[in-house]
Amino acid sequence: MPMLLYQRVTGFTRKLHWKELMALFFILLAIFFFRQERFELQHLIPAIESSNLVWFWCGVFVTIIYIFLQSGLYVFSFATVHGKIKWINAAELFVKRNLISVFLPAGGISSLAYLPKTIRQEQINKQQVHQASAVYAFIGIFSVFLVGILVLVYLLISSKKIEGAVAGFILLSMILLLAVFFVIAIRKKYRFYLFML
Repeated sequence: MPMLLYQRVTGFTRKLHWKELMALFFILLAIFFFRQERFELQHLIPAIESSNLVWFWCGVFVTIIYIFLQSGLYVFSFATVHGKIKWINAAELFVKRNLISVFLPAGGISSLAYLPKTIRQEQINKQQVHQASAVYAFIGIFSVFLVGILVLVYLLISSKKIEGAVAGFILLSMILLLAVFFVIAIRKKYRFYLFML
């Protein structure tokens, strides 16, 4: 009897794949999130009903444009590594990764590991996926850097001060320079590349 029970348990655990465990983990995170934010969610519907419809639909329109542009960023990120994905699949990839990033700790970066089935079916290898995701993440950080320059210039010429703005900008600049150095070192096979090997 104990041996039969052991065989059933081990057979069950073999069938239980890591994807099911991840799905369970995400469900638990979603339950935790909705439980923590239940008061805000209860006030969401009345807030939408009492809002100005013109501004509401403007927000919906801007969101659609934003999703379209982010999808384009994914399409061109994959194109840089000689991978080709459809715009609709890129939109699905962005929306799903964006949703996952709400629940995951360090969501923006950790959500880059997720890949929907539609992208996996487009005959793109894992290396291209990781490279395209790295290009996408770098461009996202670089766009924050560009906007940061404008904000910092505005803060320096105006009387408004934000504590730590200059230090944060310098730190972001150093991170971007290091990322560029790593990419160049790997592509040109400099000493750093040999050291990593």
